[in-house]
Amino acid sequence: MLKWLFGPLPDWFQQQHPVQRYALQPYAASNSRSARIVRIAFSVLLLSTLVIAGYTVASHVMNNPPAGLHIAEVVFRILYYPLIALQTITWVLALAMSINVLDAERRRQTWDNLRATSTGADMVVRVGWLAVLHRLRGLWLVMTAARLILLIGVLYRLMSHRGDYLAYLTATVQPDVPLGIALFLLVSLLVAAFMLPFMLLGLSTALGLWLSALFRPRAVTAIFQFILTAFYVALALILFLIVQSQVIHDMPPAQNFGLLTGYSLLVDWGALWFDLGSTGDIWAQIPYSVLMGPILLLAVLLLAWLIDRLLKAAVHHAEIRD
Repeated sequence: MLKWLFGPLPDWFQQQHPVQRYALQPYAASNSRSARIVRIAFSVLLLSTLVIAGYTVASHVMNNPPAGLHIAEVVFRILYYPLIALQTITWVLALAMSINVLDAERRRQTWDNLRATSTGADMVVRVGWLAVLHRLRGLWLVMTAARLILLIGVLYRLMSHRGDYLAYLTATVQPDVPLGIALFLLVSLLVAAFMLPFMLLGLSTALGLWLSALFRPRAVTAIFQFILTAFYVALALILFLIVQSQVIHDMPPAQNFGLLTGYSLLVDWGALWFDLGSTGDIWAQIPYSVLMGPILLLAVLLLAWLIDRLLKAAVHHAEIRD
């Protein structure tokens, strides 16, 4: 599917590439039938736990029983907070796993042999990035399933009110936009919200590989891992508390817009926009927030560029420091 979307893939992305086979060899046993059954059972258990936890949050913590809401909003409130928690856990795990990729090769005393060829370091770093995503495939598949459910809810809600729901959402948008442009902006917003988790997951993995190449001692990388994780969690918590409080209503429009962008990128990774009720309220209350879709799409492209730059920097530091 990736080849159909993006054309010919790089050599290191091909399954028959020897470096990729070497990197993914430790996980080959997980393709057995029993391993697949265990993964499916774990995914079902995890998804059930998230649904139960989400329903508890929606009905008790938020003090708003889902029974009186639209079915799409009920589903959103059930999945929203568990999805945020799952995305944060996945981000932290990706950082922790990627920091150990190059160090694992050094401990196995295979790093010098892999680095001896002209493209050895580049292959190890890029395939290491792919291997971390491979190890976390169960978690991001659950994240994808949850987002697909939310997207179905969005489509279902758009068809309500005889198809006039989007016109209702954009009735008080600042500035006023035609219905066709509003539909384009909504589609771009949903596309960006769907892609953000995977871009941020790739960024976390690339950041870990860069740190692993930049600082060889394990104690130093462990310190940086702790600092980055603590900083991310603290910043996300601060943004979450500000958005949930009444302070946001007293801020100027420009600060509100910036805060909303940071919240979408750091806290919920765009999941908020799958609730059309919240989206309509934001469009009405914050001027120019209807343009958030193109801005988040631009952020997705910027994240893709940053991932590539971090991987290249990791290769450079791995070559000159070892």
